[in-house]
Amino acid sequence: MPEVMKRYSKKIKGNMCSCPFHKDENPSMKLFKDAAKCFSCGWYGDVFKLVMDADNCDFKTAFKMLGGTYNHEQTDRQRIVEKMRRDIEKNRRKRTEESEKIFVSTLWQAIKVCRIAKESYEPFSDGWCLAADKLPFLENAFEMKYILDEEINEIDVYRTSRTIIERFL
Repeated sequence: MPEVMKRYSKKIKGNMCSCPFHKDENPSMKLFKDAAKCFSCGWYGDVFKLVMDADNCDFKTAFKMLGGTYNHEQTDRQRIVEKMRRDIEKNRRKRTEESEKIFVSTLWQAIKVCRIAKESYEPFSDGWCLAADKLPFLENAFEMKYILDEEINEIDVYRTSRTIIERFL
């Protein structure tokens, strides 16, 4: 801190100096090994804060002004973070594929159950009516999603499919 303060202070006597942040006739800033404190204006900080405040710059600029160097090579941390991002995306795709398999399997099973129920139950019985009511909805959902490649409300379709399967199986 004393070495850097020589750039900004007019008077330095031992571990006291004039403060560069206000008009200071008598030294009112105490210098420590790695910090400084002004007893007049209250400024306190380390060598980086001194350069940043005195030269009105950011930390990176102050770091370079003080002789710091920085090579911007990808660090181990950055490589680890990037690998984690790839793994997360891979797992998300895998979960999406698994969810899609479960969805199509459940939908197709509900369609088959409805078709069998319509053939097995006596016409206009509760089971027959339920199957006759839900079958067009399920077949339409299948056609829209897998043949026409259109968006459907998968939650409603899945709930209906599960209801059919639980009711008849």
